[in-house]
Amino acid sequence: MLESPNLGRLTFNQNRADQFSRFPDMDRWEERGPTGADPNVSAIRAELRQLYLATVQSAQLAADAVPSTQGARQNDQRAQATLGIQLASADPARVGGRQRAQTPPYGELATLLGRDPQDAIDELDQLTEANPDDGRLWQLLGAAQLSVEDYGQAVGALRLAIEHGRDKPVVRQALGDALLGVNKPGAALDQLRQGPDSGRNRLGQATALIRLERVNEALPLLDEAEKLAPELEARVRAVRAGALKLADRQQEAEEEIARGRSLARDRELLDSYDRIARPYPSRGTGSWGFSASLNAGYNDNVALRSDSAPGSAADKADYLFEPAFSGWGVLFGNQTTRVVAYGNVDSRLHAEREGLNEVFTDLGLRVEHDLDESWQVSAGVGAEYGNIDGDSYVFTTRAEVGVHWQQTDWSETSLSYTLSHRDFMFETVPEEDRDGLLHRGVLSQTLRFPELAEGAQVSPYVSLSREQTEGASAENHGWGVGLDGRIRPLDKLTLFAGGGYRTYNYDNPSVRTNFDLEREDETWHASAGVRYRATDWATVGVRYSYLDKDSNIPSSFSYEQNMILATLTLRGP
Repeated sequence: MLESPNLGRLTFNQNRADQFSRFPDMDRWEERGPTGADPNVSAIRAELRQLYLATVQSAQLAADAVPSTQGARQNDQRAQATLGIQLASADPARVGGRQRAQTPPYGELATLLGRDPQDAIDELDQLTEANPDDGRLWQLLGAAQLSVEDYGQAVGALRLAIEHGRDKPVVRQALGDALLGVNKPGAALDQLRQGPDSGRNRLGQATALIRLERVNEALPLLDEAEKLAPELEARVRAVRAGALKLADRQQEAEEEIARGRSLARDRELLDSYDRIARPYPSRGTGSWGFSASLNAGYNDNVALRSDSAPGSAADKADYLFEPAFSGWGVLFGNQTTRVVAYGNVDSRLHAEREGLNEVFTDLGLRVEHDLDESWQVSAGVGAEYGNIDGDSYVFTTRAEVGVHWQQTDWSETSLSYTLSHRDFMFETVPEEDRDGLLHRGVLSQTLRFPELAEGAQVSPYVSLSREQTEGASAENHGWGVGLDGRIRPLDKLTLFAGGGYRTYNYDNPSVRTNFDLEREDETWHASAGVRYRATDWATVGVRYSYLDKDSNIPSSFSYEQNMILATLTLRGP
């Protein structure tokens, strides 16, 4: 099943997993390509935010916490020379039980922060507990937490620093940085506007505005940042290029990338340019795109994807071909709302067993609305027509709703509900016992681990299904769980694997079994493979999958299956 990455985060055709014993497994990643191949809005915003956060100056923030006046310096030096003035880790026995003086050794703590931030955090945790009203200690703690990218803890420490006398532009700037780090751009912008008059500050404000989808306000600030901080020009141009892409100004973005890349000197910045430069499909009104794929391989035990036909258990090996096509167009789109029309043709053809050939055509309309940067809701309708072995058919209409919550750049949750109505016809004869409603809910969680490896993520999911057939008033039901994962060891190479378990019960003895027994199916499935992005528009790969289905009617519905496929995916604009 092809699925364009431009249509939003929630899959819109997973209801087929229950209709035809398919699962929401690695297929949905197989066709999307590696992370960044078609960067979405969230990916670009996250890239631009990281470009800015790489400029965080924790050492400057720590130095500002050290007293700079002569009197304050002398007091600090006297305090450090006093026997009672020790770091929190000092051995109490060595100081003869004397009381710690009131002035902590700020300079020594700042030096420790530069040498070992985690040790400094351990010391400062104890010192702030003993001296909770000392704003300089809270400022140093915030600087240490920023240096290890613990933005959540840094927010609390820097707020306490401001509360206890350190309300200074440099501290406001640092608090804005930390708030950007925890994905709170609105609050970050408020703090950054109270920061110092510097190029880096303008870059921070622009980054926050981009996260708030206020690109047109961000662009003039980037111009100011470039003038005030010429040393940041290559980084500013990268952020500007990404902002222009988000504003659908593709030509200007490409020109900015060409100019900025020539200025970049470090590998990290060049890699950012590469990621920003990858094809980014517009989501504005009138934009469109398509993708086509061809999978070819060997199946050692052929079975219909539809288990609605009695006797559909696998019993013969065969070579198979799976051509597919997907297209989409944005009927209306702005910064927060999109109306998307899409279509898919998905088929499975066999070299020798033409009677098991299947072709499914799917059309739909989907509305997506971004409530804010973290929440998206969606709703849609669609219809699918399936042709099985040339003279058997299934027609499905559906309505669906979904919600997506992106908690952080490394964690997001999706919840979807689909209501489908199906009509079956086998050999021109209606099968009313198999017609009916299907309810399906899917809850999935995606966790990314960029510190582990590029592109590393896992996605556990849970699905629940309930089916009400019309002719026999059956209420069939099932549930499934699974886990998918992937990692990108090289820029163009992705490794993926996944698996899961599904059970389904057919409660009416005659429906979809033709046996006077209630039917119970249990299925285990797993897949793994490799995918290589040969060009910006072509991806090749190999995938292996295994399926083990056990039924209480084994002669017709129990089988094992091994399948290996070579894959080719081509993408349009």
